[in-house]
Amino acid sequence: MTGVTVLSRQRACTVIHPNITIKSFRRAEDGDRELSFYRRFPWACPPLIYTAPGVIVTETNPVAGNNPDQQPAHELFQLLQRLTAKHVHHRDVHPANIVLTEDGPKLIDWETAIVDPGPSYDLLGPDASGIPMPDVHAECGAQWWNSDDENSIRNRWGVDINDLMGT
Repeated sequence: MTGVTVLSRQRACTVIHPNITIKSFRRAEDGDRELSFYRRFPWACPPLIYTAPGVIVTETNPVAGNNPDQQPAHELFQLLQRLTAKHVHHRDVHPANIVLTEDGPKLIDWETAIVDPGPSYDLLGPDASGIPMPDVHAECGAQWWNSDDENSIRNRWGVDINDLMGT
């Protein structure tokens, strides 16, 4: 298949076509969990095209990734602040989970998201927020803006969250 990427992970298989992305979950309840965040916070996610038990279909959008011309740090910071105001913590924020839409950056891969009234896990990390790291990150470590992980926003984009927060 030309122009198609297949990503097979522990919880889901994602097939990225040029125009649509199909994410099929290995367990329907994992899909239901992610879908609940898409439905409750559509302004933070790419638009849904179709859903079925264990399946989510969205438009394919470019991934922010490591491209120096596509680093929407300020817009992402505002999005994460807005999520925090709703007590939502994605807990897997890194450039590969940020897509670029006409309406600004949106987050994908909501499997580890939680609702908790604490400070932002995504901006401050698990220690400062008091929100636990997801079990699935036991081997790779916490995924948040200033994480020590080589794929963190700070390390890939060179933008320290403390500079944006004025601390």
